Amino acid sequence: MRAARLSSALAALFPAGGVLGAELHYATTAPGDARAGDALAGDALAGDALLTRPEWRAIRHCRQARIRDFTVGRLCARRALQELGVRGFSLLAAADRRPLWPSGIVGSITHTQGYSAAVVARSDAAAGLGIDTEVIGAVHPRLWPRFCAPQELDWLWRLSPDERARAAALIFAAKEAYFKCQYPLTREPLGFDAVQIEEVDTAAGELAAAGSRAARGGRFRILLRRGQLRARLAGVSTHCARVEGSYRLHGPFITVALALRGPCN
Repeated sequence: MRAARLSSALAALFPAGGVLGAELHYATTAPGDARAGDALAGDALAGDALLTRPEWRAIRHCRQARIRDFTVGRLCARRALQELGVRGFSLLAAADRRPLWPSGIVGSITHTQGYSAAVVARSDAAAGLGIDTEVIGAVHPRLWPRFCAPQELDWLWRLSPDERARAAALIFAAKEAYFKCQYPLTREPLGFDAVQIEEVDTAAGELAAAGSRAARGGRFRILLRRGQLRARLAGVSTHCARVEGSYRLHGPFITVALALRGPCN
């Protein structure tokens, strides 16, 4: 299995300064195929080779798919942490499954079929980080009412079919990334209705397809609809009501990134 590698494309999704990212492609079948990642299964089960002993003890009782997801995420996190001078650290999970990062460091991990990534930063550079990757086309229309606000559904149905698939994946990934970003700060589990995509901007004026002049992605803005949570975040982040994020289209995937920075004035 190839090692996780540093990714400047991941780091570029965040505002300049201090965020490091690493990614790992591990599928031998086509990304998005239900069998993607099976080739890693044997390696993932060899926890003594790919995980620290505490990490392996914490995960070895789980199903194979969970072990694989845990392993690829930790490999990416370990590579990124090395750039901050952190080596030999066991990245364990709390009871709620959030990663327990080293003191003074914030981070986020994502994994989907055939791809995993992690981002880290020192806590003086960011109050929170969130990253999520989805396979475009895997977010089926029957799922849309479960995570879309009425305004988001209206937007989806106005798009062409290809744009619609990318936009649906963006909405889902943006909300997942926001939850990951705020949860370590608030310990607040959110429903999908807590936030809403308010604006999407790309160089082409639409959610561009891979291969177009905006193929690298674009930016979006997400609205936090819960006033109580805004108040709780006000002491730790400059982004209390609206957060700007970035997305990247790469192959069959969309990756979305958000950062919370500094306390509000």
